Amino acid sequence: MAAGGGRGARGGRGGDAVVDLGLWGLLRGDVAVGWASGPDGCGQGHEGAGCCGAGEAAVLLLVAALWGSTGPFLRTGAAGLEELRHRSRLRQLLAEIHFLGLNYKYMVPFLLNQCGSLLFYLTLASADLSLAVPLCNSLALIFTLVTGRMLGEDIGGKRAMAGMALTLLGVTLCVAGS
Repeated sequence: MAAGGGRGARGGRGGDAVVDLGLWGLLRGDVAVGWASGPDGCGQGHEGAGCCGAGEAAVLLLVAALWGSTGPFLRTGAAGLEELRHRSRLRQLLAEIHFLGLNYKYMVPFLLNQCGSLLFYLTLASADLSLAVPLCNSLALIFTLVTGRMLGEDIGGKRAMAGMALTLLGVTLCVAGS
């Protein structure tokens, strides 16, 4: 099976025509119709889990944005949850589920966050794990800090800015080293 997990009509040996008309192929940066010279179809002629093309990097950046930017909105949407008080644990749990489940200010960011998780899971089929995981997690932290700042949250001042700069430096080194 091809590195893409069998999605679309992707695959073949070196020199075989590759046709991928699916949205996932476009998101990953595959050419819709091209020539595969490598076992993973990326045209690089190397062994392994796949290359990190522009499309794959864009999807990983989108995952980081979805994970990071939804955190502050989830905190805002969950405001008032602490005020729910019931005597039994079961009633408390049901009241909290009811409160959050019917609150669009919580559910919209939650569903966007879960879409990011789904994209991440799908991207792991072809991404280099040593690059994808640190890239998404560190950039999600930066998106969280920036979104929180835009919403008026106190993000920590100069130390948070220094942390973001060091995180970006680390991501840059990780990408450059791969």
